[in-house]
Amino acid sequence: MTSRTTLSRPSATGLALGLAALSLLVTALLANPKLSLAALIAILFAVVAFANLRTAVVIAVGAAPFTNIIGSWLGFGAGPVGGVLRDVAVLVLVLFWAAGIVRNRRAIPFSVSRLLLAGYVGLVCVLAVLSEDRLTALYGTRNLTFYSILMFLGADLFSGDEQKERVTRALLLALTALSILAIAEVITNGAALTKIGFDLSYSGQGLSRQATVDTFLGRRRATAGVGNALDYGWLAMFGFLLAVAWRPSRWPDACLRWTGLATTALGAALSLTRSAWLGIAGGLLAMAVLAGARRAIVALALCGALVGGVLILFPEAVLLDRLLTRDVSSQTTTSQRLAIYDYARRFAVRNPLGVGIGTQGSASRNIADPRRFTLDSYYLQLLGEGGVLLLAAYLAAIAALGLELRARARVGSPAGRALATGAIGIIAAVLLANATSGSMDSRIISIEFWFLMGVALAPGAEGMPVEATVA
Repeated sequence: MTSRTTLSRPSATGLALGLAALSLLVTALLANPKLSLAALIAILFAVVAFANLRTAVVIAVGAAPFTNIIGSWLGFGAGPVGGVLRDVAVLVLVLFWAAGIVRNRRAIPFSVSRLLLAGYVGLVCVLAVLSEDRLTALYGTRNLTFYSILMFLGADLFSGDEQKERVTRALLLALTALSILAIAEVITNGAALTKIGFDLSYSGQGLSRQATVDTFLGRRRATAGVGNALDYGWLAMFGFLLAVAWRPSRWPDACLRWTGLATTALGAALSLTRSAWLGIAGGLLAMAVLAGARRAIVALALCGALVGGVLILFPEAVLLDRLLTRDVSSQTTTSQRLAIYDYARRFAVRNPLGVGIGTQGSASRNIADPRRFTLDSYYLQLLGEGGVLLLAAYLAAIAALGLELRARARVGSPAGRALATGAIGIIAAVLLANATSGSMDSRIISIEFWFLMGVALAPGAEGMPVEATVA
C-alpha cells in the first residue's frame, strides 16, 4: 500500500494547508521579495508531503547537507537560513506523520532501543527546564534531541525491502554528489563553490578557530559547503560505510555503489578529519566482527594497505602529516584539544550533575559567545551539560540500538541485513569519533544518523508498509 492521499474532495486538513500556504506567500511578498521564492519552495514541499509523505522525507534528508548552498542560492547567504530550512522541513514532516497516525488510529511500534531513546530525550527536556539560561537550553535541546524523532518516523514509514533499497539509493546518491563537490572544491581551492554561488566566508573559515584548520598547509580542506571540514568528513564516513554494506542487485545501483565508495573515501581523505578516519576503521571492524560482513574485512585490509603504501612511497605526504600529527597546525590543534579535555574532565568532577543543557556545545557558541571553544568531544559535552546521568542515558540508548541492529543484520531479507550492517558500522564509527569530535551536535549529522537508524530498524520483507496518509 502506498502513502498517497486522495485529493478528490476538500478536507479540513487540506483547507487549513491551503490557507496557511496562501498566508505564507502573501506575508513573504509583503515582508521581503526574496522571501517569496523561499515561501514558494516551502509550499511545494508541503504539497509533496501531503501527496506522498515518504517521498518528502527522502527529499528532505537527502537535501539536508546542501541546505547551506540552497540558502546562498535564495540570496540569504549560508549559515542560519540553511538551519531554518532544515528545521522547518523536519517540522512539516513530523506534523504530517503525526496527523496520519491520529487519522488512522494506530500505535507506534516500540522496542527497548526506542524506549531508551525516548527516555534520553525526556531527560534532556527536564534538564533544559532546570537550566538557568533558558534560551541556550532551548537551542541545546534542539541540537541534542530534535532530529531523533526521525528514527521513530523512519522505523514507522519505511518498512519493506523496496523502501529500504530506496532510502539507501537516495542517500548514497546525495552523499556521492556531495563528495564530488568536495573533491572539486579542493582541486579548485574553493572556486567550485563560488561558481555555484556559495559564500566561502561561511565554509569553515568564518568560524573562529576553524580558520587555521580548514586551510591546511596552504590548501583548502574539503567542506562541500556543509559548514566545516569536520562535519563533511563525518558525512563522507557515513556514505562510505553505507556503500560498503550495500548489496545492490541491479547494475545501475552497482555503479552508484562503486562510485560512492571511491568518492566518499577520497572526500573523507581530503577533509583531513582524523575522527572520520578513526570512525571508518572502527566501523569496518564492527561490521566484520558483529555483523559478519566479509566485504568489510576486505575494505579494512585495503585501507590499511593504502595507508601503508603511501607511508612507504610518499613519506612526506600531507595526509600522513595530518594522520601522524607531524605538522605544526595539527600539533597545535591537538595540544589545544588535550588542554580542553583536561579542563573538561576536572570541570565534570566539580559539577557531577552538569551545568545546563546547551552550555558546552555549539548552542552556547552561537547564542552566548561566538568566540567560545567547543569541547571537541561529544561525551565531554554531555557530561558537562547533564552530568553522568545524561551521558549514561545516551550511551544506553545507542548500545540498545546497536544490539537490536546486530540481530537484524543476521536474519531477514538481504536488503534489511545490508542496511542493518551499514548502520552497525555507522554506530561504531560514531561511538569512536565522539571521543575526539563534537560533530554529533551538528544538526546535519543528526538528521542523517537518526533517519538511517530508523530505516534500518524498520521491518524488512516480512513487514507490511503502514498507511501514512493525511486527509
